[in-house]
Amino acid sequence: MAPNLNNNQFDQILFIAFILVFIPLGLLGTYVFHFSRDAAFKKKWFPPYVILVGVVFGSYVAATSLISAKAGQAWFPLFIFIPGIAAISYLNIKLTHFCTSCGKTYLHQSLFTAAKNCPYCGGKFNKEEG
Repeated sequence: MAPNLNNNQFDQILFIAFILVFIPLGLLGTYVFHFSRDAAFKKKWFPPYVILVGVVFGSYVAATSLISAKAGQAWFPLFIFIPGIAAISYLNIKLTHFCTSCGKTYLHQSLFTAAKNCPYCGGKFNKEEG
């Protein structure tokens, strides 16, 4: 027989589950994408990783919005946060480059100019990197 939980208790359990997933995911991403020198691996796995992080965070936002919101207010946070999460994920994928010469990760800060060279070693970025 399942325990009878109120919304506050369920919110607390959901938050703990989110933290138990999100923190290791963040630590793994930090290690793999910032300290590793394998540019080919990073280029291959960075987009799926960013999408996974966005889905985990978006799922948590959606679940807490739908569970704890009053009638009629549950959808409003989803219209704000889910497009924001998607935009941030897209920009992370688009603006993050991995140098094939030195293997470092570079987050380009400009939306309007393309990163051409690695700021750490001067190596050229590939055009298909985006």
